[in-house]
Amino acid sequence: MSENIHLIIEAGPERGRSLTIPAAGARVGRSSKNDLVIVDPLMSRHHCRVGFKDNILCLSDLGSSNETLVNDKPIREALLHVGDRILLGDTILRVVTNTSEGSVAPEPVRGVSAGFQPEPVARHPSSLAVLLTLLLVTVVILIGLAVWQPRQSKILMASAREKVSKLLPVSTRRDASGLVTLEIDSTPQGATVILDGVAKESTPCTIEDLPAGESELEISFYGYRSFRRTVDLAAGQTESIVAVLEEVPATLDVVSIPPGARVYLDGGFKGIAPVTLVSLAPGTYLLRAEKEGFDSLSRPVALSLAQRHAEELRLVSNAGVLEVATYPHGVRVLVDGEERGITPAKDGHDGSHTSGPLKIDSVEVGERKVQLVCEGYFEKTVMVTVKEQETTLLQESLKRLFVPDTEIMSRQGVFKGVFLDEDVGGKVRLEIRPGVIKSIEAKDIISREAIKQE
Repeated sequence: MSENIHLIIEAGPERGRSLTIPAAGARVGRSSKNDLVIVDPLMSRHHCRVGFKDNILCLSDLGSSNETLVNDKPIREALLHVGDRILLGDTILRVVTNTSEGSVAPEPVRGVSAGFQPEPVARHPSSLAVLLTLLLVTVVILIGLAVWQPRQSKILMASAREKVSKLLPVSTRRDASGLVTLEIDSTPQGATVILDGVAKESTPCTIEDLPAGESELEISFYGYRSFRRTVDLAAGQTESIVAVLEEVPATLDVVSIPPGARVYLDGGFKGIAPVTLVSLAPGTYLLRAEKEGFDSLSRPVALSLAQRHAEELRLVSNAGVLEVATYPHGVRVLVDGEERGITPAKDGHDGSHTSGPLKIDSVEVGERKVQLVCEGYFEKTVMVTVKEQETTLLQESLKRLFVPDTEIMSRQGVFKGVFLDEDVGGKVRLEIRPGVIKSIEAKDIISREAIKQE
């Protein structure tokens, strides 16, 4: 029976036209690429699809702007019956058979065994066609006035819509808002177009059948700052937008092990590690780190837009370690004229004047001149060979200067010399000549005075 089923346009720009439904079904819309083309400015380019499934006539909406309505109810998919009324934009179609064009009988589209009950079909008075024609003419005139007098036309359109709503089904209240078109491009191309929070297409693109009014437009591309704009779209308008997107620079975080290395980027000094380098254009850079006592380290670093990249530079020592112990403790140690520390007292307080070890890192490899300086002792200079990544031990004793600093009057006589020490019982040891030590008991000491140095 499918060969007897067709559609009659009861109202709209092509009123009276009969549409035959191919056996394979047909896509319906105002675009010339459809199987069934209907000239109706309120219809979407690809509005709906109609076809047979198991000899039953089916209708499905293709995401149209003004929806597809069957018997005044919006549908996504529906089974059709003879007599059903379909609203597409401003066009009303009715499902008929070759025997039902004069008087529509509500029967299933497939044979008697269809098993579907027809929905009741609303009847309109014979003057409906005349009223539809008059109202359509009114709407066209008001749209023309809207071009010149937007404010006044909005009031008139509202009034016209109110009158139409009283005479036609609710589903027929449509205006030209579905004709808005956006033509969008960007630099660079390939950006994602987001309209009112919904991703659409990639630039360059043309977006049609948009509702009139304000919409939030965003053009997004990784590595670039998003372009955002509120667009106010008027009915029938085509707006072109070209967005030049701004690059988001890269950031480079640099750390060195050990810390404190001097950091260079393409030969320019950038700071002491750890350091963060910002606002870097995309590209490949030469990163270099330098620190005394370590080999310099260079490597290329590739950065892209909006990237935050971290580099860890592990430096390899090219120096040695010098470990110095002296007699007495408290000796200043200079390496190649640079003071590097003072030998500490030995832990344990064993009464010895020998120092604990002084560890000096990052000593340049090769022959090094080491000077040992301590008040009251002759200065001493030694040459030391330092080897790469090895520890060199140095133990030296300083010779005391013989400069008498103490005079003691005792029962045995008067003694002048260098004060060495005094025990808990008050016995004093005095160096009266280089290498000659005199011990004087506390009971024999009459007086003790410091000798002033001139």
